[in-house]
Amino acid sequence: MQKEMVRSLTEQNQALGADRRVLEQRCTEQSLQLQRSHQRVQSLERELSKAPVPTAGEQAELLSLRQQAQEVVDENDSLKMTVHRLSVELSRYQTRFRPLSKEESSRTHGLPLKGSAPPWLVSHSDILMDSSSRNSGIVLCYVYQ
Repeated sequence: MQKEMVRSLTEQNQALGADRRVLEQRCTEQSLQLQRSHQRVQSLERELSKAPVPTAGEQAELLSLRQQAQEVVDENDSLKMTVHRLSVELSRYQTRFRPLSKEESSRTHGLPLKGSAPPWLVSHSDILMDSSSRNSGIVLCYVYQ
């Protein structure tokens, strides 16, 4: 029992060590990428300071392009949110109406394959909701009289 635990802990330790090395490598790569990006920003700033000042027409065009770019970014964000909401809804739907396993489908031979569900299979909560909404209507009519 203890040998198994020691072996298991050793394997976990080795796996964690490998994960740590991978993370260190990623950190190093990202640090180098950050340094390169910083150098690139500095060189672009130097080039920008040497660039001529844009005219009024060019500034108006730049402003228009920035507004268009912002609109595209906003639309993209909106579409991403829509895709996310649809994915969540699809996941809920697939969870609720998942395909039946072979074992489950073998137990449903007594149900009709086509047509509406038999009356005894109708959800009782729907029936209760219908009757409670009718009762609410009657109460409201009585209150208003």
